[in-house]
Amino acid sequence: MVIEENLLIKFGADIINLEKNDLLFKKNDIPLNYYQIKRGRTKHVNVYADTEFVQSYQTAGECVGDIFLFSSFTYPMDAIATEKCTILRLEQSKFFKLLKANFEIQVQFFQHIAGQVHFVYNILDSIKFNNAICCLKNFFDYLKREYRCFEKYSCKIPYTRKEISGLTGLRIETVIRTLKKMERESIIKIVHGTILY
Repeated sequence: MVIEENLLIKFGADIINLEKNDLLFKKNDIPLNYYQIKRGRTKHVNVYADTEFVQSYQTAGECVGDIFLFSSFTYPMDAIATEKCTILRLEQSKFFKLLKANFEIQVQFFQHIAGQVHFVYNILDSIKFNNAICCLKNFFDYLKREYRCFEKYSCKIPYTRKEISGLTGLRIETVIRTLKKMERESIIKIVHGTILY
């Protein structure tokens, strides 16, 4: 979801900068702002006893934690910069005024939220498998549909092995071993470290 920067600024947005590993917000904070990444990357993550479970990654043009602006709940996870970030920040009340003023943006915003929910359900669907190949195939099938890649090996998986591990709940060693097996079985190709599905 990309709302034009000029429009966000017109409604009162400011710009904040984060360094790698800086928190944008933390679990149990009250959602008070709309955040849109101008440059960089963040992740939604939960940490349990030194184990990190990644909910999702956000890149330039995407929102961070936006769905929670519409509830009375606190954030259920942390949002952390995975690299240097420039982020547009707009107060919740001003964001709602922006949505009220432009029906097209409302529709785009709710389509974006529907896409986020769809992604979460697909990740949860992947986790149910006891078989690591089935888990990764389900996840990659989802990405292939999202990126509208229809040919074999046409989908470039945009995640590192560690990120795939965090998103699927598989151990990184399991991901690495399973990807090698999937390559031997011609399910994927690995070209210069990039996974093609």
